[in-house]
Amino acid sequence: MKLTILISLLAAAAAQVSAGRCPHVNPVPDPAPAPSDTATPAPTGGAPPAPGNPDVYYAVTLDQLNKAVPDAAADNYCSLNDRPKSCVNNKIAVDAINKAMTKYQIKRRGEAVAVIATMALESGYWQYNMNDTPGRPGQGTRAMLMYNFVYEYAKYLFPDAVKAEWKGLEFGTAENNKTMNDVAAMVIADEPTSFGAGFWYLSKSTTGFYNNDAALRDGNVDDFKGYLVDGIHTTAAEERITIWNKFNEAL
Repeated sequence: MKLTILISLLAAAAAQVSAGRCPHVNPVPDPAPAPSDTATPAPTGGAPPAPGNPDVYYAVTLDQLNKAVPDAAADNYCSLNDRPKSCVNNKIAVDAINKAMTKYQIKRRGEAVAVIATMALESGYWQYNMNDTPGRPGQGTRAMLMYNFVYEYAKYLFPDAVKAEWKGLEFGTAENNKTMNDVAAMVIADEPTSFGAGFWYLSKSTTGFYNNDAALRDGNVDDFKGYLVDGIHTTAAEERITIWNKFNEAL
């Protein structure tokens, strides 16, 4: 009887060894299943960004900006015709513009075209960042914001450095003029900040235009006219529309 039991146990062990599993030894794990053919592929460099990706913002290329503003494509653009020291060419402008669009999370082409075209007009195609002609203390940035918005922009960027008593200053006295220009100097000290003013204004100081699928739609000139009138409170002048058309075609 005992011999029969021993024979049975030996037979069972032999069967386990032949199956690749030995008693009292950790079994070899089954291989991991092959990846499914339906798994989401990893993004590639040439693939468009996924819609709604919070980390992907609109950007322009130097070639596009050169197409929109061909004169400013030249390396010597700012050395011609006694242009001011504040002048920059497209190579500098495009880097600043893209950094600003990332900072203020600009994802929609219609918003980018509207703001960049407006800054092109206001700055004389990247020549000015202060109102030097005829001259208005405190008015500046590439968007040529009036002082009340320059103050709010500076307060947004440098809350600990901007004093409450500087708000609402009117130019006219030497003291006020100096203070207003000093505040403006804070927001034109570097190009991403100066070019960022237009995108800050769109995202922080307007209502109903930023990230709104019903406003500043891609290629919609009537939406741009609405932004001019109700967003930045100016007229839809023919010159502004002409410049918008140039940027709309180029970008």
